[in-house]
Parts: sequence; structure tokens; C-alpha cells
Amino acid sequence: MKKSLKKSPILQSEPSMFIRRSGHGLSVLAVGLAALLCWGCGGDTATEDVKPPTPGRGNVSRLSAINVVNARALFVAETSTAHQLSNGDAVQARKLFKITESGAIQEVTYRDEAGLEVTDIQTPVAVYNASRDYVIVCFGSDIYNLQACYLVAKGDGTAFSLELAGYPLPQQQNFINSPTVTSDTAGNLYYLARDNDQGRASSPVVQLIRLDVQDPLAIKRTVHTPVDEEVFGFAVDPAGNVLYAGYSQGDARVKVSRLKKLSGGFFNLPAGMTSYWVDLEGRFAYWSFDAKHIQRLGIDANNNVSVGDYGTTDISTYAFSPTSSYQIRTSNRLLLVSTWDANVQEVYNPSGTPRRVEGLPLAMVKRVAETGDSYYLSGNDKNGTPLLIKVDATTDAVSNLLPPGEYDVSEMAAAPDGELTFNALRMSDGARIIGRISPSGTVSVLDATLDARVIVLEPIQ
Repeated sequence: MKKSLKKSPILQSEPSMFIRRSGHGLSVLAVGLAALLCWGCGGDTATEDVKPPTPGRGNVSRLSAINVVNARALFVAETSTAHQLSNGDAVQARKLFKITESGAIQEVTYRDEAGLEVTDIQTPVAVYNASRDYVIVCFGSDIYNLQACYLVAKGDGTAFSLELAGYPLPQQQNFINSPTVTSDTAGNLYYLARDNDQGRASSPVVQLIRLDVQDPLAIKRTVHTPVDEEVFGFAVDPAGNVLYAGYSQGDARVKVSRLKKLSGGFFNLPAGMTSYWVDLEGRFAYWSFDAKHIQRLGIDANNNVSVGDYGTTDISTYAFSPTSSYQIRTSNRLLLVSTWDANVQEVYNPSGTPRRVEGLPLAMVKRVAETGDSYYLSGNDKNGTPLLIKVDATTDAVSNLLPPGEYDVSEMAAAPDGELTFNALRMSDGARIIGRISPSGTVSVLDATLDARVIVLEPIQ
């Protein structure tokens, strides 16, 4: 379905740095929770499931714009209503929404290459806050099976297809909230993507790629790691040095942990490295079974690498399991949070002494968020009561943001000013609500009618 629209802020007639040309689709992050998308409905398809369409192949338009303008956050929501496939499986309806500065919730709109608003789109499944200027919106069946991704300008919503660059995949061996897409100070983007050009491989190898997006109409793609290595996790420092972990390809898969220097050289790290991060000074740090202390890397002006202990605390008993832990970054501290036992370890702080945070009321953690000197944890106490707490990182003081047991928070995101947006099950009536907590602690319900589970909530400011 298409309809002509009047001039919109996301499609300016005046000259723009994002001049569209044929073949460069653009898409805007929009996740919905109402109507169910039926791909290829009609014809003789009653007994055959129709695969979601691919943009530019007749049944779905390439996008040139996704209206993320003035969005404080984007979210993908899934309705409780399901479409029944012929094999009996149920497919949930998903849509992309934005939360504006005023707190309004609006379904994201899309335009094709002719500038017409379109509603026949693929299913949105992912939104990534890629950099200061861009978000990436992806469509497909799930985050591992993508059919289209777009680089979207935050300023005007112009969207650029990433079909030739490759579609981002989540990290597999890193913290739960390690960014799928990240950037350096020069604006280059980094993410994992399948190398579909390696015909010799029985399945595409996952590699780390770097995108130069200074000209989004001519994105420059570089495979940033050796072609015979498969990468499962990485971290990027502000300068563009990369620490990564993965496996070599061949008859024997050997674990590799390396530093790829900005100069192009490599530095090997211990195979026993299990957790790694970039601290608040922009330096790499890691913990491995080969050392009692946190190890910290230094890279000098000549690209020489040094390794030294961070602090003197014996952390040999700490539970650093990244795949079941979150990373939290406050204004001057970095903490690791274990989901299954709510263990919180401060691995970077002003004193230079790693420590364990004691006295928190949670027995398990579901979600985390942070801003300024505070961080937020949702989870359950030892009695199973749902809690949402705020912790002052400088004093470890704890406050409840919601009445204990009244809301079970499943997703949340914090804005730089301390405003917290959350999706929760309201225990009193079973409604799934989208709410907001102001920096002063005032709770407001933004929506209680969608009755949808938010599967992605991404702050983009």
C-alpha cells in the first residue's frame, strides 16, 4: 500500500549530504505491536508458508527513509496476537516505535525510493545505536536471520542499505549487553558479519568488519580480522584498536585472543582470557585464568604494547562469566553484574582497587541500565518479589524506584539526564505497560493499551 504525502522533515527537497540514488535503500527503525504482517497473502498460498520478502525483489520496497527524527528511544514490540502458520507455528506481530522528547509513543513510518510512505515492509527485529549520528535498523525473522538492514541518519531519517556491507550479528562470547555495533572517535563502525564470499567454507565464517561511513552512499567495508579466523566477541577503544576472541579455521579449531592495533599489527593475548572490556580511560583490560589480578594493556605512541596488573586485589574467586553477566559503566566506575546470583564486581574505580559491591537486595538480575553516577537493576529478591532498584555507585546506597512486587520489569533504558524508560508486567491486572521514571523519581505510564512485550528498547540520544 502506498500513498503520496506532503513534504516531511525526513525527506527534504533542499540539498542534503544524503543524496539518494537508485539501489541505495534507506530504512527507519520501527517496531510495532498491533497488526500482524502477512507476507505474500493471496493467490495459491493457503497451504504454504510464504517467506518474508526481500527488498527490491518485487514484493517489498527498498526503503529510503525511516522516521527516527526526534526520537529519544526506539523499541520493537511484539503483540500477544499471533498469526497461525500452516505448520501450526505461531508468529507474533512486531512493529517499530519511537518515544519522543515529550513522551509520546509513535509507530515509526517508512518511505520508499520514490518518497512514498509504505506499509508493506518486513518484520523489524533489531535496532542498534551505532554512533552519534546513526542507528542501524534490521528486518528479518530474528536477529540471526536478517533479510535487510539500514544505516539510518538520526538527524533526518535518511536510510542507506547495508546489503553489500553485511548485516550485523550479536556477539556470542562477550557480556550480555556488549554492543552489537560500536564506533571509534573517527566515526568508523564495527560489527560481526558473515563472510558470504568464502565459498570454500561449508557455512559462512563470522568475521569482524569495519565500515567507513563518512560517505553513506559509498560505504567502505574492511574485513578487520584474518580471513582464516572466526570471531565471536570484540571490544574497540576510542582510537580504533580492537581486542577480539575467536577460533582459527582448519582441521583443528584453536582458540585465539588478540589485539589488532590501529597500525595493523597484532598482539597475542592469553588463551585463558575470559572477560575483557575498555575501561573509562579508554584502555583495554581483561581477566584470565592465568592471572590472579585484572590485566591492563597500554599502547604507546609507537604501538608497543605493555601488560600490567590493575590493582592488587586477588580476584581468583570472582565469577567472571561474560555470557551470563552484564557490564555497567557509570561516570567513573565500571562494574560487572552476574545475572544468576546478582554478584556485582567493581573492576574499575577512582581508587584503582577492584572490589565486590555488598548489601544489594536482589538474588538474581534480569536487566541493567546506567547513567551518571547511578545504575539500575531489575530482578527478584530471595522471595521471588520483583524489584527495580537504583544504586548510587559512589556510596552503594539503594533506593526502590517502583513499589516492590507491583511491576515485573523486563526491559529498560536510561537517558543521559537520568530518565528511565521501562516495559513491565503490571501485577495488579496483568497489563504490559510502557512507563517512565523521571530523574526526581516520578513514575508515569506512557501506554497501557498496546499489551505488547518489548523485545528491543534502545536509547538513541
